[in-house]
Amino acid sequence: MRGTKRYLWLFVLVTVMIMVSSTVVGDGRIAFSSDREACCDPAIFSMSEDGEPPPAIRMTKTDEPSVHNPKITYDSTKLLYDTGSEIWMTDFPGPGETPVKLVGSTNSPARHVDALEYVHDGKRDLYILFTSRIPVPGEPLVDRIWRATVDMDLEELVSGSLVLMSPVENLAFDQKHPAFCGDDHFVWVHNSSYDLEICYREFDKNGPIGVMTCWNGGPADQGVADEYPTCSSNGRLLAWARAEVDPEYNGTFDIWVRWTDDSFPFFNTTPGTHDSNEIMSEFGPGDLQVAYASDEPAAGEPSNDDFELYKQNWSGAGLPVQLTDNDDQDLSPSWAPVLLP
Repeated sequence: MRGTKRYLWLFVLVTVMIMVSSTVVGDGRIAFSSDREACCDPAIFSMSEDGEPPPAIRMTKTDEPSVHNPKITYDSTKLLYDTGSEIWMTDFPGPGETPVKLVGSTNSPARHVDALEYVHDGKRDLYILFTSRIPVPGEPLVDRIWRATVDMDLEELVSGSLVLMSPVENLAFDQKHPAFCGDDHFVWVHNSSYDLEICYREFDKNGPIGVMTCWNGGPADQGVADEYPTCSSNGRLLAWARAEVDPEYNGTFDIWVRWTDDSFPFFNTTPGTHDSNEIMSEFGPGDLQVAYASDEPAAGEPSNDDFELYKQNWSGAGLPVQLTDNDDQDLSPSWAPVLLP
């Protein structure tokens, strides 16, 4: 959205920001992956939502393998992450002494985890969504979306809770980067026969229900790649990274936002950054801002070969705030409040 039209929409967006916000309790923390301690060997770190300094705290042990894609749980007490093949859980906000493996193996790798509070019979547990190549009889071995339940008292997967969430009509296509969208919907990236698109579907305790809705896919959108979807806590807003072949965008990714009920047009949150990539966004506490990774060149530099973390109003109003500044790869922010006792 550009020019006068953008400013008109900006007025509308600021007006409805209160409608989509939720209560913030305590000071926020951002968990992220970074190879700052060893090149090409990322670990999980945690920092204030205001960025560095003070320096980020390492959350994973030095003897753990490369880890990625952190996700803070709904109650801000646990941190999930993956090793590329296994999903683990540790304590948050302090570094965990005894991380526990939840799911995944070399033969059936699991990654790209998201988490949602699951209440049943008065007990609070955890739903997790993740990507895995768990075999499906009669189907090719591709990435699909799965859901499982974690017993938070025992800190282990509930036996028999594994549910296939990928649409049965698309089991031959890769599905990845799942995220919960409120309490009863989820989104993911579908590798269609045209390009990468974002899909959205309802679910209940037994698995996916209804029909899926896919945005920005089909022949008219060839050359468009949509990645890394994430939703506001109430599921009303969807943010994602989009790359276009349009020369104005230079084939780079920008952060876009849309309403999941299509009540407003979607728009570009980072419109002035077509010389860089903005990816891996995550809504912050209160759903008023998003954190994301960007390889925007520093002032006076022609290019940048590393990613830093930023935060910005999801409406695109105001300037982005840089949170990290180094020569390393800071990626995959997960932003949550630190709840007060």
